[in-house]
Amino acid sequence: PAPADELPRAMELIAAEGRGIVLLFRESAKKISSSAGPTPQTLKHTGIGAQILSSLGLSDIVLLSNSPTPTVVGLDAYGLSITGTRPIT
Repeated sequence: PAPADELPRAMELIAAEGRGIVLLFRESAKKISSSAGPTPQTLKHTGIGAQILSSLGLSDIVLLSNSPTPTVVGLDAYGLSITGTRPIT
C-alpha cells in the first residue's frame, strides 16, 4: 500500500489477528542521514514507546512494517524484544 494507507491497513491486520497495539512516534532523525548513530531525541522517543509497551504487559513484539527491521537500542532494559516483522500488505 501507499504510505498514507499503511496505518489503516496495519489496523486491519491487527483487528484480523484479534490482538495487538498501534503505537506511533515520529522519528525526525530518520529524515536526516547520519552515520553517528541514534540521537538523544531518538532514544527519548524510543524510551517513551518502550515504557508504554512494557506497562501494557508486552514482552515479545512482532512489528508490522514495510521497512527493514530496525535496530532499537535499549528495549531489553524494558523487558522487550523484537521477535519478527510482518509486511503491511
